[in-house]
Amino acid sequence: MRHLEIKCRLKGQSLIFQFVLFFIIGFTIFVGVSQFFRYQSDVFKDEVTRENIKLINTFFSSMAVVSEASCKQCDTATLNFKTSNTTAGSFFEVSLGSYGINVSIPFIANAKYISAAHNLNASFELRGMVPSTKPISLTFNKTQNIIQVK
Repeated sequence: MRHLEIKCRLKGQSLIFQFVLFFIIGFTIFVGVSQFFRYQSDVFKDEVTRENIKLINTFFSSMAVVSEASCKQCDTATLNFKTSNTTAGSFFEVSLGSYGINVSIPFIANAKYISAAHNLNASFELRGMVPSTKPISLTFNKTQNIIQVK
């Protein structure tokens, strides 16, 4: 009789051990698959961010060319426009300087793109910085050779 009770107890422990083991295996598979999809999402978001800041940089470069080309007989030309507030969920900043046009995301390291603005930085002084949350005013001053963003 005593031998029978020990067998029954071991059967119950075996079922509990199997349940815990299968739960751990299932949970590990779930975590592994979810981490894989999260990694893929982060890679995709990073690619979208980098390509979008290149597009924004090209847009500002073309706006600078348009403001310079549109002012043939005037002293100043001003273009006012609004861009989207975010790129892949992050705010960005546009700055003009001797380097050209820099579009960057302040809170992400190495998320910036700098271009020479079709070599306008060789003949004009570029200056100013504006965040994406504000309406943007791009001003070309022909008398002082300044392209400024506010």
